[in-house]
Amino acid sequence: MQNVKPLEGLRVAEMASYLSGPYATLMLADMGATVTKIEPPEGDPYRKFGARNNGIGVIWQIVNRDKTLDTIDLKQPEGLARFLDVVRTSDVLVLNQRRKALERMGLTAEVLREANPDLLVAYVTGYGNDGPMAERPAYDAILQGMTGSVHYQMPGQQVEASPYFLVDKVTAAYVAQAIVAALYGKKNGKRILELDLSMLHIATYFNFPDLMYQTAHVGQETTWRAPQSVIFATRDGHLILSPVTGRQLSATLDALGLSEHKEAFKTMADKDAMLSGFFKLVRARLLEGNSNEWLKRLEEHDVPCGPVLTAETLLENEQIRANGVIEEHDTAWGRMRRVTYPARFWS
Repeated sequence: MQNVKPLEGLRVAEMASYLSGPYATLMLADMGATVTKIEPPEGDPYRKFGARNNGIGVIWQIVNRDKTLDTIDLKQPEGLARFLDVVRTSDVLVLNQRRKALERMGLTAEVLREANPDLLVAYVTGYGNDGPMAERPAYDAILQGMTGSVHYQMPGQQVEASPYFLVDKVTAAYVAQAIVAALYGKKNGKRILELDLSMLHIATYFNFPDLMYQTAHVGQETTWRAPQSVIFATRDGHLILSPVTGRQLSATLDALGLSEHKEAFKTMADKDAMLSGFFKLVRARLLEGNSNEWLKRLEEHDVPCGPVLTAETLLENEQIRANGVIEEHDTAWGRMRRVTYPARFWS
Protein backbone atom coordinates (compact mmCIF):
# COMPACT_ATOMS: atom_id res chain seq x y z
CA MET A 1 0.00 0.00 0.00
CA GLN A 2 0.99 3.61 -0.56
CA ASN A 3 0.81 6.43 2.00
CA VAL A 4 -1.05 9.16 0.10
CA LYS A 5 -1.44 12.88 0.82
CA PRO A 6 -5.20 13.51 1.05
CA LEU A 7 -4.98 17.31 0.82
CA GLU A 8 -2.92 17.47 -2.37
CA GLY A 9 -4.32 20.27 -4.54
CA LEU A 10 -5.57 22.32 -1.59
CA ARG A 11 -4.16 25.86 -1.64
CA VAL A 12 -3.74 27.53 1.74
CA ALA A 13 -2.69 31.11 2.44
CA GLU A 14 -1.47 31.88 5.94
CA MET A 15 -0.97 35.28 7.51
CA ALA A 16 -0.37 34.19 11.08
CA SER A 17 2.43 34.72 13.56
CA TYR A 18 3.83 32.89 16.56
CA LEU A 19 2.78 29.24 16.92
CA SER A 20 -0.90 28.25 16.74
CA GLY A 21 -1.71 29.45 13.20
CA PRO A 22 1.60 28.45 11.59
CA TYR A 23 1.54 25.02 13.26
CA ALA A 24 -2.02 24.46 12.01
CA THR A 25 -1.01 25.16 8.41
CA LEU A 26 2.07 22.96 8.80
CA MET A 27 -0.29 20.11 9.66
CA LEU A 28 -2.22 20.82 6.47
CA ALA A 29 1.05 20.93 4.50
CA ASP A 30 2.07 17.57 5.96
CA MET A 31 -1.22 16.19 4.61
CA GLY A 32 -0.42 17.49 1.13
CA ALA A 33 -1.69 21.09 1.02
CA THR A 34 0.32 23.84 -0.67
CA VAL A 35 0.85 26.62 1.89
CA THR A 36 1.93 30.20 1.20
CA LYS A 37 3.03 32.06 4.32
CA ILE A 38 2.74 35.84 4.15
CA GLU A 39 4.88 37.95 6.47
CA PRO A 40 5.28 41.71 6.97
CA PRO A 41 8.60 43.31 5.94
CA GLU A 42 9.96 42.89 9.48
CA GLY A 43 9.04 39.19 9.44
CA ASP A 44 7.03 37.02 11.80
CA PRO A 45 8.10 38.02 15.36
CA TYR A 46 8.61 34.32 16.10
CA ARG A 47 11.70 34.37 13.88
CA LYS A 48 13.48 36.04 16.81
CA PHE A 49 12.06 33.87 19.57
CA GLY A 50 14.01 31.32 21.61
CA ALA A 51 17.04 29.31 20.52
CA ARG A 52 18.32 30.31 17.09
CA ASN A 53 20.18 28.64 14.27
CA ASN A 54 21.53 30.74 11.39
CA GLY A 55 20.02 33.73 13.17
CA ILE A 56 16.45 32.38 13.01
CA GLY A 57 14.40 30.86 15.82
CA VAL A 58 14.47 27.07 15.62
CA ILE A 59 10.79 26.76 16.60
CA TRP A 60 9.91 29.11 13.73
CA GLN A 61 11.97 26.94 11.37
CA ILE A 62 10.19 23.79 12.55
CA VAL A 63 6.62 25.06 12.07
CA ASN A 64 7.25 26.96 8.84
CA ARG A 65 9.03 24.31 6.79
CA ASP A 66 7.58 23.20 3.48
CA LYS A 67 5.86 26.56 2.90
CA THR A 68 6.32 29.18 0.21
CA LEU A 69 7.41 32.37 1.99
CA ASP A 70 6.25 35.76 0.73
CA THR A 71 6.75 39.25 2.17
CA ILE A 72 3.92 41.77 1.70
CA ASP A 73 3.64 45.23 3.22
CA LEU A 74 -0.07 45.68 3.88
CA LYS A 75 0.50 49.28 4.91
CA GLN A 76 1.04 50.09 1.25
CA PRO A 77 -1.78 50.09 -1.35
CA GLU A 78 0.20 47.82 -3.65
CA GLY A 79 0.71 45.45 -0.73
CA LEU A 80 -3.02 45.02 -0.21
CA ALA A 81 -3.47 44.39 -3.94
CA ARG A 82 -0.75 41.71 -3.87
CA PHE A 83 -2.32 40.08 -0.83
CA LEU A 84 -5.70 39.91 -2.54
CA ASP A 85 -4.03 38.32 -5.57
CA VAL A 86 -2.88 35.49 -3.26
CA VAL A 87 -6.39 35.25 -1.81
CA ARG A 88 -7.92 34.87 -5.29
CA THR A 89 -5.94 31.72 -5.93
CA SER A 90 -6.39 30.17 -2.46
CA ASP A 91 -8.97 27.79 -1.07
CA VAL A 92 -8.29 28.59 2.59
CA LEU A 93 -6.96 31.64 4.42
CA VAL A 94 -5.71 31.36 8.02
CA LEU A 95 -5.46 34.55 10.10
CA ASN A 96 -4.63 35.05 13.77
CA GLN A 97 -4.89 38.81 14.07
CA ARG A 98 -7.72 40.43 15.97
CA ARG A 99 -10.64 41.60 13.80
CA LYS A 100 -10.05 45.30 14.44
CA ALA A 101 -6.40 44.96 13.44
CA LEU A 102 -7.45 43.26 10.21
CA GLU A 103 -9.96 46.01 9.51
CA ARG A 104 -7.25 48.65 9.94
CA MET A 105 -5.26 46.83 7.25
CA GLY A 106 -8.29 46.90 4.96
CA LEU A 107 -8.95 43.18 5.31
CA THR A 108 -12.63 43.18 6.12
CA ALA A 109 -14.76 40.11 5.52
CA GLU A 110 -16.41 41.93 2.63
CA VAL A 111 -13.09 42.70 0.93
CA LEU A 112 -11.98 39.07 1.22
CA ARG A 113 -15.32 37.79 -0.02
CA GLU A 114 -15.25 40.12 -3.03
CA ALA A 115 -11.77 38.87 -3.94
CA ASN A 116 -12.76 35.21 -3.63
CA PRO A 117 -16.42 34.28 -2.98
CA ASP A 118 -15.54 30.63 -2.28
CA LEU A 119 -12.70 31.34 0.15
CA LEU A 120 -12.79 29.61 3.53
CA VAL A 121 -11.39 32.02 6.13
CA ALA A 122 -10.25 30.68 9.52
CA TYR A 123 -10.01 33.39 12.18
CA VAL A 124 -7.91 32.27 15.15
CA THR A 125 -8.10 34.56 18.17
CA GLY A 126 -7.17 34.47 21.83
CA TYR A 127 -10.56 35.11 23.41
CA GLY A 128 -13.12 35.19 20.60
CA ASN A 129 -14.83 38.14 18.93
CA ASP A 130 -17.16 39.14 21.76
CA GLY A 131 -16.88 39.88 25.46
CA PRO A 132 -14.64 42.17 27.55
CA MET A 133 -11.40 40.38 26.61
CA ALA A 134 -11.96 40.18 22.86
CA GLU A 135 -9.32 42.77 21.98
CA ARG A 136 -6.69 41.74 24.52
CA PRO A 137 -3.44 40.03 23.51
CA ALA A 138 -3.37 36.33 24.39
CA TYR A 139 -0.41 34.14 25.23
CA ASP A 140 -0.15 30.49 26.14
CA ALA A 141 0.57 30.88 29.87
CA ILE A 142 -2.39 33.24 30.31
CA LEU A 143 -4.73 30.71 28.72
CA GLN A 144 -3.28 27.91 30.87
CA GLY A 145 -4.09 30.00 33.92
CA MET A 146 -7.66 30.67 32.80
CA THR A 147 -8.55 27.08 31.84
CA GLY A 148 -7.42 24.99 34.80
CA SER A 149 -3.99 23.79 33.72
CA VAL A 150 -2.20 25.92 36.33
CA HIS A 151 -4.57 25.44 39.28
CA TYR A 152 -5.06 21.69 38.98
CA GLN A 153 -1.56 20.35 39.33
CA MET A 154 -0.24 17.44 41.30
CA PRO A 155 -0.40 17.94 45.10
CA GLY A 156 2.75 19.34 46.64
CA GLN A 157 4.10 20.84 43.44
CA GLN A 158 4.73 24.53 43.01
CA VAL A 159 1.88 26.14 41.07
CA GLU A 160 3.19 27.46 37.77
CA ALA A 161 2.36 27.44 34.10
CA SER A 162 3.91 24.80 31.91
CA PRO A 163 6.96 26.15 30.06
CA TYR A 164 5.73 24.28 26.99
CA PHE A 165 3.19 25.87 24.66
CA LEU A 166 0.33 23.50 25.40
CA VAL A 167 -2.55 25.78 24.42
CA ASP A 168 -0.88 27.00 21.23
CA LYS A 169 -0.25 23.46 20.04
CA VAL A 170 -3.67 22.04 20.87
CA THR A 171 -5.22 25.12 19.24
CA ALA A 172 -3.29 24.33 16.07
CA ALA A 173 -4.69 20.81 16.01
CA TYR A 174 -8.28 22.03 16.42
CA VAL A 175 -7.78 24.68 13.72
CA ALA A 176 -6.54 22.07 11.24
CA GLN A 177 -9.38 19.73 12.23
CA ALA A 178 -12.00 22.47 11.78
CA ILE A 179 -10.63 23.42 8.36
CA VAL A 180 -10.79 19.83 7.13
CA ALA A 181 -14.32 19.46 8.57
CA ALA A 182 -15.45 22.68 6.86
CA LEU A 183 -14.00 21.54 3.54
CA TYR A 184 -15.90 18.26 3.87
CA GLY A 185 -19.07 20.21 4.63
CA LYS A 186 -18.56 22.43 1.59
CA LYS A 187 -18.09 19.35 -0.55
CA ASN A 188 -21.47 18.13 0.67
CA GLY A 189 -23.38 21.29 -0.12
CA LYS A 190 -22.94 23.33 3.07
CA ARG A 191 -21.81 26.86 2.23
CA ILE A 192 -19.28 27.38 5.03
CA LEU A 193 -17.35 30.63 4.51
CA GLU A 194 -15.82 31.45 7.90
CA LEU A 195 -14.45 29.66 10.94
CA ASP A 196 -14.08 31.32 14.32
CA LEU A 197 -11.78 29.61 16.81
CA SER A 198 -10.46 31.01 20.08
CA MET A 199 -7.67 29.66 22.22
CA LEU A 200 -9.82 30.18 25.32
CA HIS A 201 -12.69 28.07 23.98
CA ILE A 202 -10.39 25.36 22.65
CA ALA A 203 -8.39 25.02 25.88
CA THR A 204 -11.62 24.86 27.92
CA TYR A 205 -13.04 22.18 25.60
CA PHE A 206 -9.77 20.24 25.77
CA ASN A 207 -9.49 20.38 29.58
CA PHE A 208 -13.13 19.82 30.52
CA PRO A 209 -13.25 15.98 30.72
CA ASP A 210 -10.51 15.57 33.33
CA LEU A 211 -9.84 18.99 34.85
CA MET A 212 -13.42 20.22 35.17
CA TYR A 213 -15.54 17.08 35.55
CA GLN A 214 -16.47 18.17 39.08
CA THR A 215 -18.66 20.92 37.55
CA ALA A 216 -20.41 18.71 34.97
CA HIS A 217 -23.57 17.91 36.96
CA VAL A 218 -25.56 21.05 37.61
CA GLY A 219 -26.50 21.32 41.28
CA GLN A 220 -24.33 18.29 42.11
CA GLU A 221 -20.89 19.83 41.87
CA THR A 222 -18.17 17.79 43.56
CA THR A 223 -14.50 18.21 44.48
CA TRP A 224 -11.73 17.62 41.98
CA ARG A 225 -9.45 14.79 43.05
CA ALA A 226 -5.85 14.78 41.93
CA PRO A 227 -4.76 11.51 40.34
CA GLN A 228 -1.84 9.56 41.75
CA SER A 229 1.46 10.64 40.27
CA VAL A 230 2.80 8.07 37.83
CA ILE A 231 6.39 9.35 37.96
CA PHE A 232 8.59 7.21 40.20
CA ALA A 233 12.18 7.80 41.30
CA THR A 234 14.67 4.96 40.98
CA ARG A 235 18.25 4.59 42.09
CA ASP A 236 19.56 6.11 38.85
CA GLY A 237 16.69 8.27 37.57
CA HIS A 238 12.93 7.96 37.01
CA LEU A 239 10.38 5.80 35.26
CA ILE A 240 6.66 5.96 34.48
CA LEU A 241 4.44 3.34 36.08
CA SER A 242 0.69 3.35 35.46
CA PRO A 243 -1.17 0.25 36.71
CA VAL A 244 -4.93 0.81 36.47
CA THR A 245 -6.76 -2.50 36.77
CA GLY A 246 -6.70 -4.90 39.69
CA ARG A 247 -4.73 -7.38 37.60
CA GLN A 248 -2.12 -4.74 36.80
CA LEU A 249 -1.79 -3.75 40.46
CA SER A 250 -1.28 -7.41 41.34
CA ALA A 251 1.26 -7.88 38.55
CA THR A 252 3.17 -4.81 39.75
CA LEU A 253 3.62 -6.37 43.17
CA ASP A 254 4.78 -9.63 41.56
CA ALA A 255 7.29 -7.80 39.34
CA LEU A 256 8.76 -5.89 42.27
CA GLY A 257 8.98 -8.90 44.58
CA LEU A 258 6.19 -7.65 46.84
CA SER A 259 3.65 -10.44 46.35
CA GLU A 260 3.31 -11.04 50.07
CA HIS A 261 1.39 -7.74 50.39
CA LYS A 262 -1.44 -8.75 48.05
CA GLU A 263 -3.80 -10.16 50.66
CA ALA A 264 -3.50 -7.11 52.88
CA PHE A 265 -4.45 -4.82 50.00
CA LYS A 266 -7.34 -7.07 48.93
CA THR A 267 -8.97 -6.85 52.36
CA MET A 268 -8.88 -3.03 52.51
CA ALA A 269 -12.41 -1.68 52.04
CA ASP A 270 -11.29 1.91 51.49
CA LYS A 271 -10.07 2.04 47.89
CA ASP A 272 -8.32 5.39 48.31
CA ALA A 273 -6.43 4.13 51.36
CA MET A 274 -5.51 0.97 49.48
CA LEU A 275 -4.10 2.88 46.52
CA SER A 276 -2.23 5.27 48.79
CA GLY A 277 -0.62 2.36 50.63
CA PHE A 278 0.10 0.54 47.37
CA PHE A 279 1.93 3.48 45.78
CA LYS A 280 3.83 4.27 48.98
CA LEU A 281 5.12 0.68 49.05
CA VAL A 282 5.98 0.73 45.35
CA ARG A 283 7.83 4.05 45.59
CA ALA A 284 10.05 2.78 48.36
CA ARG A 285 10.82 -0.44 46.47
CA LEU A 286 11.72 1.28 43.19
CA LEU A 287 14.40 3.35 44.93
CA GLU A 288 16.34 0.12 45.51
CA GLY A 289 17.06 -0.58 41.84
CA ASN A 290 17.93 1.00 38.49
CA SER A 291 15.35 2.15 35.97
CA ASN A 292 16.22 -0.30 33.19
CA GLU A 293 16.23 -3.25 35.58
CA TRP A 294 12.79 -2.40 36.89
CA LEU A 295 11.39 -1.70 33.44
CA LYS A 296 12.51 -5.11 32.22
CA ARG A 297 10.80 -6.86 35.13
CA LEU A 298 7.64 -4.79 34.84
CA GLU A 299 7.41 -5.44 31.08
CA GLU A 300 7.82 -9.19 31.70
CA HIS A 301 4.71 -9.00 33.90
CA ASP A 302 2.79 -6.91 31.32
CA VAL A 303 2.59 -3.87 33.61
CA PRO A 304 2.04 -0.51 31.82
CA CYS A 305 5.32 1.34 32.23
CA GLY A 306 7.90 3.32 30.32
CA PRO A 307 11.16 5.24 30.52
CA VAL A 308 11.61 8.95 31.07
CA LEU A 309 13.44 10.01 27.90
CA THR A 310 15.16 13.21 26.92
CA ALA A 311 14.86 14.70 23.44
CA GLU A 312 18.26 13.18 22.68
CA THR A 313 17.49 9.66 23.94
CA LEU A 314 14.11 9.71 22.18
CA LEU A 315 15.99 9.78 18.87
CA GLU A 316 17.52 6.40 19.67
CA ASN A 317 14.34 4.78 21.00
CA GLU A 318 13.61 1.50 19.21
CA GLN A 319 9.85 2.10 19.00
CA ILE A 320 10.34 5.57 17.54
CA ARG A 321 12.74 4.13 14.95
CA ALA A 322 10.47 1.18 14.12
CA ASN A 323 7.59 3.51 13.25
CA GLY A 324 9.60 6.03 11.25
CA VAL A 325 8.52 8.87 13.53
CA ILE A 326 11.55 11.07 12.87
CA GLU A 327 13.20 11.80 9.52
CA GLU A 328 16.10 13.95 8.37
CA HIS A 329 15.87 16.40 5.47
CA ASP A 330 18.00 19.09 3.83
CA THR A 331 16.45 22.54 4.30
CA ALA A 332 17.30 26.16 3.62
CA TRP A 333 18.64 26.25 7.18
CA GLY A 334 20.76 23.11 6.91
CA ARG A 335 20.07 19.44 7.59
CA MET A 336 17.19 19.15 10.05
CA ARG A 337 15.11 16.51 11.75
CA ARG A 338 11.33 16.53 11.49
CA VAL A 339 8.55 14.46 12.97
CA THR A 340 6.40 12.85 10.31
CA TYR A 341 2.64 13.51 10.34
CA PRO A 342 1.08 11.12 12.92
CA ALA A 343 -1.61 9.76 10.57
CA ARG A 344 -0.76 7.57 7.59
CA PHE A 345 -3.31 7.48 4.79
CA TRP A 346 -2.91 4.08 3.15
CA SER A 347 -4.23 3.52 -0.36
